Amino acid sequence: MSNKLISGFLILVFLGLGCQKPQVLAEVNGEKITKDELVQKLPKGFVSDSVAEKYIKNLLDQLITRKLFIKAGRDLGLLAELAPVLESDKKKMLISYLYDEVIAKNARLTKEEMKHAEQLASYDVKIILLEVPNESLSKHIYYDIKNTPDSASLKYPQFVTRRYPQDEFVPIYEIDKNLRPIILELKEDEISKPMKNNESYQLVILQARRKVQDSNGLRRKYAQRVLEEEKKARLANKYLTTLSSRVEYNPSGIRVLYKDVELITPEEETIWVAIKDRKKIVYVRNFLPLARRFPKLLDTLIREYAIKREIEEDLLYEDALMRGIDKRKDFLTEFKQREEDLLYEKFCLTEITRKVTITPEEINHYYCTHKQDFPNLTVKDASETIRRLLFPERRQRRFHALADSLKAVSKIKINSKALNKVINDVIKNQKLIRKNLKN
Repeated sequence: MSNKLISGFLILVFLGLGCQKPQVLAEVNGEKITKDELVQKLPKGFVSDSVAEKYIKNLLDQLITRKLFIKAGRDLGLLAELAPVLESDKKKMLISYLYDEVIAKNARLTKEEMKHAEQLASYDVKIILLEVPNESLSKHIYYDIKNTPDSASLKYPQFVTRRYPQDEFVPIYEIDKNLRPIILELKEDEISKPMKNNESYQLVILQARRKVQDSNGLRRKYAQRVLEEEKKARLANKYLTTLSSRVEYNPSGIRVLYKDVELITPEEETIWVAIKDRKKIVYVRNFLPLARRFPKLLDTLIREYAIKREIEEDLLYEDALMRGIDKRKDFLTEFKQREEDLLYEKFCLTEITRKVTITPEEINHYYCTHKQDFPNLTVKDASETIRRLLFPERRQRRFHALADSLKAVSKIKINSKALNKVINDVIKNQKLIRKNLKN
């Protein structure tokens, strides 16, 4: 059994498959820390039985400190500083949830598609794919091959590209989705009629087909995954096409944004760039923050792509809001987690990392007691290296001092009985897993 399966089994045991009321291990100023929160932080694999108790108690202490730092960050008003980042993250998260709702959930294969995946997994083929620059030449090659008994001996012009390795079998599901139906219809040594492919033409020669055993079902699963990804792409293209039809672009407004921002006049700022849903007008001035991030020599095509992408993302965001995704419990839980992560990081940065001080006297003392480590260097030359060496320990010291000071003025309750049960469960379940592994 792998460590991943072991940890998965362990977590299921603790969570009770999600059927039980969350058990509270601690309260920090009235805010609860549940067993589920602690279990999610447990490492994959095993924790040594001899250190399990200390490890889990330290883990709970870290969660308590995290809660205190997050509250302190709120009290300092750090959330206001994080507002632009949070707004951007919220938009990205809602678009991701929208994708799952509109596309991923609808990409599950039907019975017919599952049957088709099984068919694709059952065969390997040996093919020659010819890319020909024009229709006339493709027809000429088609009739030459069709009327030549030994087509392998034919020589093609240099500008005809030949794809797929000669004399090698490949699974059908690895071949381009547009070619698969044609290959499935071909007989061995048969050539397809020319097919238009963008600016060129393609011809496929099926050299051989062979049946393949799929005893472990891996090929079938891979073929299913290929079909699911292709279905997702079709659904996404369909959805984005519908979305794009809701926008009318003004080429003149877009061209204004080809210029450096400093050169855009107040009059040009009032030119419209796009109209959404025939009523919402977006002006050049709305894109100035985006345009300021453009490098001066950025290609105009990339600028135009970025502008249109910004509008499309706004439409996706608005669609997600219209569907009420921002009010769903799963989204709110994840967004709250993101907000707390950023608050914790911001508090650590502003109140710990940026406030660590290392005095010249401390640098000089370290230099004198470790002079052998700095041969041929004066204290001035070595000062920056010493500062970097001392910084992690000083940061850790300030971290614990700040945590202790916040704990001293906070109301913290620990449910010792529940915590001890978690510790005992960890040890008991790990012993059970180890026993099963031996057997």
